[in-house]
Amino acid sequence: YSVYAGLFHSILNVDVFTLTFRQLERLVAEEAWVLTEELSPKMTLEVASGLFELYLTLADLQRFWDSIPGRDSRSLALAGIHAPFLPAVKLWFQVLRDQAKWRLQGAVDMDTLEPVDASSRHSSSAATAGLCLSHIQELWVRLAWPDPAQAQGLGTQLGQDMCEATLFYTELLRKKVDTQPGAAGEAVSEALCVVLNNVELVRKAAGQAHLCPSCL
Repeated sequence: YSVYAGLFHSILNVDVFTLTFRQLERLVAEEAWVLTEELSPKMTLEVASGLFELYLTLADLQRFWDSIPGRDSRSLALAGIHAPFLPAVKLWFQVLRDQAKWRLQGAVDMDTLEPVDASSRHSSSAATAGLCLSHIQELWVRLAWPDPAQAQGLGTQLGQDMCEATLFYTELLRKKVDTQPGAAGEAVSEALCVVLNNVELVRKAAGQAHLCPSCL
């Protein structure tokens, strides 16, 4: 590119990169707009799952153009393409909620409420809980929703989902520790100490999440 771009510019005074990118972007946009307009009224979990990678790819194209000094993605044919994906986004959130609950339930069921090793104070399920929260944070970052007003609502929803996942995990731990037999004379069992450490670890992880438009 560095060779041919210079030749085109010096001989023909043509910006070959801009010309090529805009032409290809226009072709992609034509296909994307038709596809999203057809699928948006028929949105189901299956359809939404298939659109996730498409959304990320289209968003990457626009961010790439924005990253070049003097370029603005609002001039692209793809500008506004995020709008038809909004129904799919809400279903992506639903899938993430369901997956988090399923993983947390399985992790707590398998948890022995013992430290994972001699240097740790928490048990195995805490790592799974932290991973579930990081998946929520990762989705928000990758989503990078461009509409500020809609992003505020989406960020609030994901924040609520994170809180619900944390509370769900805490309740699972409470029920689990209630079934553990305590040693004679123990005021506080070792299992309860581990549970409290788990909750504190997950609380800190949730507190470090940034789910607001200004953090994008």
